[in-house]
Amino acid sequence: MALGHDRDGDRLTVRGVVRNPASGMALDRITAVVLVYKEDGGFVGSGRAAVDSTMLGPGGETAFTVTVPAASRIGRYRVSFAALKIASSRTWIVVIEVGIENVRANPSVQPSARMSV
Repeated sequence: MALGHDRDGDRLTVRGVVRNPASGMALDRITAVVLVYKEDGGFVGSGRAAVDSTMLGPGGETAFTVTVPAASRIGRYRVSFAALKIASSRTWIVVIEVGIENVRANPSVQPSARMSV
């Protein structure tokens, strides 16, 4: 996953690319979720948005952009993804936690993340 963020007034916009490993299963209706925290760990707010591709097969990748309004006092944020996992006749809801990024750090980071379970 590639990840970066921009500030515009009191808004935080998180952009990136998420990849489903070649060994992963097909995922559908993927939503990126950003949770924003103050420096002391207090919750500020959240934003969510569908990723650019509605279906992500094994080895596929897609971009995402999530904007969190009214987020002027940000210390860090957490990015996660929720998706439907499609296998045979069963469908599961999958949540993938990516990790927390410090807003004061370099706005373009490369955390290691996998989009399969």
